Amino acid sequence: MGKWGKASDAKASGDSLPTLPAGKHKIRITKVKDIESRKGNLLFIPEYEVLQTTNEEVKVGGFYSQVIKFNDDMGPINVKRFVLASEGYDPNDEKNENAIEDLEDVIEYIISDEQPLAGLEMEVTVDVIITQKEKKPFPKHIWHPVEKDDDGGEAEAS
Repeated sequence: MGKWGKASDAKASGDSLPTLPAGKHKIRITKVKDIESRKGNLLFIPEYEVLQTTNEEVKVGGFYSQVIKFNDDMGPINVKRFVLASEGYDPNDEKNENAIEDLEDVIEYIISDEQPLAGLEMEVTVDVIITQKEKKPFPKHIWHPVEKDDDGGEAEAS
């Protein structure tokens, strides 16, 4: 293989979106999917449109995603936090730890062709932290619970 040989095997077409930078953001879910990376990582990917933001560099109406590497230490935790928040539970409240029965089935439904979260408005705070091992900046997503109205439907994000 020559100097540029890897380009032949690279996938040029793709639908990856940028990661949301630091700030507080109100978003609308467009899709939640899973894929297996070339390295064999299971990836859980919420994609969304920004409705409001505190970061001047973020374009309202722009599309972003969070790529969660499920095989990493924090992967299962971050997926659970996202799912809890999307169902109206505060993922940081210990009493909600087991609030969703059959969590695995719920995740499968969320990533299914039915896309039940599409259109759901949520709030997320992104803090840039420095990773312990690699000492690199990393966008930590903190999902805020969706408030449910008295009928169990979506109200306002908190």
